[in-house]
Amino acid sequence: MSRRLMADGVTGKVAIMQQGSRDAFENPKDNLSKIHFHSDLDYMGIVQQLFIANVAFPARQGSIETVKVSSKGGGFFGKGTKKKKYYYPRPQSGIA
Repeated sequence: MSRRLMADGVTGKVAIMQQGSRDAFENPKDNLSKIHFHSDLDYMGIVQQLFIANVAFPARQGSIETVKVSSKGGGFFGKGTKKKKYYYPRPQSGIA
């Protein structure tokens, strides 16, 4: 189902609703089933920011593997057998 964004430049109200009903726009508390967002409703806010965390992950060595790729038709790989090189990261456990 499509959503509709409605805004009133005079009052400053903004709403996202399922249906563009003026009644739902004017009385959002009586039409909560039709409203996804309305500027007259209360929403949770951020009271305090406790900390900012920076996380850095170390680089992990990858591996390059050559594999044979065959194709019968003229698709993505073309016709015949070719060798392709692929790069892939090693798993955390070191199993490759």
